[in-house]
Formats: sequence, C-alpha cells, structure tokens
Amino acid sequence: MKKNIMRLFYFLLPVSLWTLLFQPILWGKALFPSQETFHIYAVAKFYLESLRIGVFPFWNPYVCWGMPIVVYLSYVGIFNPIWFLMFLLNFAGLDPYHAFLWTAAAYFFIGQLGFYLLARRLFRDELTAYAA
Repeated sequence: MKKNIMRLFYFLLPVSLWTLLFQPILWGKALFPSQETFHIYAVAKFYLESLRIGVFPFWNPYVCWGMPIVVYLSYVGIFNPIWFLMFLLNFAGLDPYHAFLWTAAAYFFIGQLGFYLLARRLFRDELTAYAA
C-alpha cells in the first residue's frame, strides 16, 4: 500500500508542478507563443469543425488562398486519435481554443509517460527513470 502511495506521489509531483507553472497557458490567459502553434490550432479547428458537420475536407480555403488540407494535416496528424479529444472537449462545452490547449497538454503528458516507461525499460531502475 505504501509503495502505491509513493508511486502516486511521484506521478502527481511533476504533474502538479507543471500545472502550476503553466497555468496561464492552460486557462487561456497567455497567447500562443509562436505562429506555428496558432497554425496547428487553426488547421485542427478547421478539420474538426468540418468533420462535425459531416464533411471530410480536402481543401482549406482559409490558408494561403486555398491549399489542399493534406499538406497541413501533416502537422496535426490526420489519423492521430489524440486530436479527437479536442472534438470531445468542445462537445462537452469548452470553446475550441481551450479544448486545443487541454488537448495539447494531454498530448504532452502522454509523451512524458511514454518517455518515463521507455527510460524505465532501458535503465531497469525506477529512480533513474524518474530522474530522466
């Protein structure tokens, strides 16, 4: 039981620290830090809004006077299932901007969990993997 509590503590410590440090981004009080991030948001929003009304978009008329959507979906991944979390969060009541921010945060945490599990397998030591 004590080992499970310590594992939970070791998991919640970096998550809570990250959430504390990046709370302006998570609550939408900070602007997008780069033009590329806004571009990914715009493409994901256009793609998911089109899917919502039942249309699979082949052409995005809002980017560079119209471009094939496949060119820009390489940024977000056309078959990446994590981006459908943005659709679900938007359906649950969040606006698309906040749904994108929370989806990006979930994507980050999934990547961090994968990195930890990979480090644990490579180093064969939980403390070293946690420090990595």
